[in-house]
Amino acid sequence: MSRSLGLPIVGRYAYQVGATFFGEEIIEAQNALRAAEIAALGLKEDDTLHVEMLEPVALFLPIPPEDVEFIAPQIVHYGLDTLAIDILGTSGWTDPQVLETVDLRHTTGVVATSFVGRTEDRNTSIQFREAYERHFQRSLISGVPALGYDTVLLLIEGLKGGAESPEEIRIAIEGLHEIEGAAGIYSLVDGRILRRTEVVYIDEGILLPVG
Repeated sequence: MSRSLGLPIVGRYAYQVGATFFGEEIIEAQNALRAAEIAALGLKEDDTLHVEMLEPVALFLPIPPEDVEFIAPQIVHYGLDTLAIDILGTSGWTDPQVLETVDLRHTTGVVATSFVGRTEDRNTSIQFREAYERHFQRSLISGVPALGYDTVLLLIEGLKGGAESPEEIRIAIEGLHEIEGAAGIYSLVDGRILRRTEVVYIDEGILLPVG
């Protein structure tokens, strides 16, 4: 997708599940972005590089909510937010628990995706989290339970009309539209389950639609 839009990718960085320190990956990404900018501007390593000369560059962090708590402060610690490097993310950054618990200065300025409906005071997402934590007596920190719940919800919705055979169930499910679950609002499009999302700018914990 990025290449089709003419957006070069200068590096990809993975980390071990459960990691809490990301200094090595952040520094490598910072150096790769800087090297790419120097090359694009026709400069040498020892040339003076003024921030205003930089082309738009970004660090894309498609990470789950439980990792934002650790990575976001380190992005600020290593100064990426002061180097004209935009931080882009997915729905992990706009998770209600992240917005409530992570220091606002560590998420402000991030552009990320958000599932429509998550900013309401009392929606299915919040109700599911409260019910989960009340039942299991522990904090819900993973998005997996909500996705499992929504999978069953879509199946139940497809069965409401009395479909019995596999073909009838398939047709019924493919006709689902705007079904609100714990992790988003779903529709079936061309045989694929899609969640309705929007791109937002995070400002002091508030999600502002972009565009």
